[in-house]
Amino acid sequence: MAVLRCPNLTTLTLARWTDLDLFDDLDAGSLPSLTALSLEGNEEEGTFHIVDAARLFAAAPNLEVLYADGCGGRDYSSPGPTRPGGREPYDLRLGNLRKLDIRALESSDLARLLPACPQIQELKYDPPGHPDDSPKADVLRVLRPVRNTLRALHIRTDPWKHPAHPTQPVVLTPVQSFKNFPALRFLTVDHNAVDCPASPTGRSAGLVDWLPSSIESLAVRYVPLSDVPRFLDLLSALALEAPKGLPNLRSVRIRIGDPHESASKALPQFKPSLSRVQAEFKEVGITFYWADQYGDRASDEPPDSVTNGFMGHDPVMDG
Repeated sequence: MAVLRCPNLTTLTLARWTDLDLFDDLDAGSLPSLTALSLEGNEEEGTFHIVDAARLFAAAPNLEVLYADGCGGRDYSSPGPTRPGGREPYDLRLGNLRKLDIRALESSDLARLLPACPQIQELKYDPPGHPDDSPKADVLRVLRPVRNTLRALHIRTDPWKHPAHPTQPVVLTPVQSFKNFPALRFLTVDHNAVDCPASPTGRSAGLVDWLPSSIESLAVRYVPLSDVPRFLDLLSALALEAPKGLPNLRSVRIRIGDPHESASKALPQFKPSLSRVQAEFKEVGITFYWADQYGDRASDEPPDSVTNGFMGHDPVMDG
């Protein structure tokens, strides 16, 4: 490909990529201006694995932004190439990477990839949407190599990833705490990742102790209708404790409902409680916004008023 011979190339997109020999002739450092890269596999012909781009990464020592989709090394609907074995970190040259948006990569592979990204600041991770008999991944273990540098994290753990497998298990375990992420400012997670009990005393034994003191924006998706009352109790306690425990918190956003079923018809029954929690947050200078999982506006705040700016996107509205 002639474009790979251009040393002044700054941005590169390879869609439906299947040619694993494409980078064989690239020399280390031969693409010094390349800062943004998008790699998308071809699901119809089998997907690539992230390590297949090792020579391309080595050729682009100043790469800062990487988007990779279908990079798990196999097509889950048919037999295909398997991912590299072992548990050791991948030998990839991603030392200057700042933003990573990666999809359809096993969590065990992500755990081997992140040690190669010591400067990562923004991470969006979307696991493969397929049933998996392997043990659920420990989110904190996977993220440990980058916990000190992460400023923005958008991570899916929901069990509704694939319409053909509506009852598939959650692929990641709930997170016990993000307290040991000292730089984390923007966090988007699914409801089932929040591992903290509601406090019967009104004091938050949960979210204030679950979030790092650096947090500025929290977005929680897929809050099931059955758990809305309990979760609103958690948020009410958060509003009470945030000024002291989380002094940087400025916005909280939630989406209610299963992603395959609109909750808009059920939302009116929660409107009084949602409005009460919104008033409690407003009293301490925090914006609270809620919506149906399908994006129907359910509060008075405009959708873009509390965007966290993750990679230029709204973490909740983009899904």
